[in-house]
Amino acid sequence: MILTSFWSGVRVGEIVNLRMSDVLNEDGTIKNEVRLSAVQTKGDKGRLVFIPNKLRD
Repeated sequence: MILTSFWSGVRVGEIVNLRMSDVLNEDGTIKNEVRLSAVQTKGDKGRLVFIPNKLRD
């Protein structure tokens, strides 16, 4: 979880609010990007987080 924060720039509060469906594709692979809703982020806007290859591995 610490590497998720460091390598993708996701805040701790956003990590807490992640759901499996946010991170995994329907086939069980890890997504290249995660779309966070306004409810999951700090502030009133959603955001897009890119997941680097080293984190997906």
